[in-house]
Amino acid sequence: MKLVIFFLLYLSVVVGHASVKTELHLFSNDDQCLSTREYITTYKFLKDKKEYGLKEQELQKTADTVSQGCSGSSQRFINVLKTLVKLGVDTRSSIEYAINFIHKSDAYTEVFIEVFKRSYDPVYLNLDALTSLKMSLRLSKDYKGKLENSLSDFKELVDFCLDDDSMKLSVPKCGQIAMNITALGEKFEEPIADAFINAFKFIQEDKEGPQLVKSKALAISQKIITNGPIAVDNFKKFYLFATSKKGLGKTAKDALSQALILAERTLPKK
Repeated sequence: MKLVIFFLLYLSVVVGHASVKTELHLFSNDDQCLSTREYITTYKFLKDKKEYGLKEQELQKTADTVSQGCSGSSQRFINVLKTLVKLGVDTRSSIEYAINFIHKSDAYTEVFIEVFKRSYDPVYLNLDALTSLKMSLRLSKDYKGKLENSLSDFKELVDFCLDDDSMKLSVPKCGQIAMNITALGEKFEEPIADAFINAFKFIQEDKEGPQLVKSKALAISQKIITNGPIAVDNFKKFYLFATSKKGLGKTAKDALSQALILAERTLPKK
């Protein structure tokens, strides 16, 4: 009897195992890579650009690398390369930077190009090539938040610190602040440029604010915005409450210190 039971159990296990279907991942046409197309497109583009001065071995090596980025990689590579070369970056450096985007989406390429133009172009920041390239990579390829926020924040901050009468910063200082603030925004769902500008103007210009000099207003605004856009609202509301006679009736100095503490509490502690 025991032998019969054992046999039945064994049979059920074998049959059950045999009935389990192996799940396969089915690749659609969109999943698959047109690697040869990307190779040939890159190779032909570079070969036609005699002014780039690339040797045959370099042409083939670059085309092979770009083809690893899958469908669309050649166009991303070419768009970045053409932009950099046109604005004066040497060919081989331009190729190295363009390769950064072969595995990224088209959106990353677009942000990189736009940030680089505003950083390097004499019409905007007119920074040196290396600084502009580092800044552009940080706000595109290396940006971990919502990419559309990166570009919109950077544009708004550059326009503000170059054009607004309350700022009038040197170009290098403007570029550094615009990049730093934009980079802080990757932690948040919403853009942060408006909130930062709001904080700065309240601290420097508003009659009900602390009315500090520009350097201090900038430093405090940057400190507040590290905690996100809502931190600015927390800071302003507490400062106004703390300095009001109907509120706490504190001095501007004491209110400022405590308002910063409240702003820091905007983000929950882990």
